[in-house]
Amino acid sequence: MSKLVSEPMKLIPTALLISVAALLGGCLVSSNPFYDTHAIVQDDRFVGHYSNDEAQSVWEVTKTGAPPGRYRLILHERGTQSEYAGTLFKIDQSTFLDVFAEKVADIPRDPGGPPSPGELLNEFISGRRHVVFRIEVRDDALTLWVALPNDLASLLEKEPQLKRGKEKESFLILLEPTKTLQSLLAKYGKDQTLFSEKNVLAKKKG
Repeated sequence: MSKLVSEPMKLIPTALLISVAALLGGCLVSSNPFYDTHAIVQDDRFVGHYSNDEAQSVWEVTKTGAPPGRYRLILHERGTQSEYAGTLFKIDQSTFLDVFAEKVADIPRDPGGPPSPGELLNEFISGRRHVVFRIEVRDDALTLWVALPNDLASLLEKEPQLKRGKEKESFLILLEPTKTLQSLLAKYGKDQTLFSEKNVLAKKKG
C-alpha cells in the first residue's frame, strides 16, 4: 500500500499533467522495462477514472486480469482510444509506474492549437519505449512525480557512462538493461533528486 502524503497539495487533472510534463521536455524513457517480475506490486486503489474536461480527455485505469500489478490505461480523446500497459512496482519502499504503449490511436490534430495530451504521451513512448513515474496511490487521488529536464541533466552529470539514444532531444532515452535502470531508481528515484515535479491527480467519484 502506498504511503499517504500529509502535506497540502494541489489537484490537477491527469491529462493536463502529462501535457505539461511533455512540453517541459521531461520524463525518463527507456528501451527496456524499469521493472522485473520480483518488483511488481498490486494496489487496487489505482483503478478508476481521471478526466480533463478542457482537453476532452478521459483516462481509464483497469486491471488486466493478468498477474497482479498489471493494469490497462485507456485514453479516450477526440473520438479515439489509445491503450497502454501500466505496471506498478516497488524499489525499497518507493512505488513506480512503468507505462508502455499497446495500441496508439491517430489522434486528430486541433489546427492552430497545442498538441493534445495523447499526442504528447505517444511521442514519448513511440517505438516501443517505456516511461517511468514515481507515484503514491490513495483512495481519492494519485500523487505522481515527473522527471524534468534539469533532473535528467543532473543524472547524466552524475552518471556520464549511461548508454542513451540520440534520436530525441526533448527527453532522455536510456538504453541500459533493467538491472541498471533499477539501480538508478534505487539511488536517485526515492526522493526529489530525480523526480522533482510533484502533482496530485484527482480521481473521479463513482
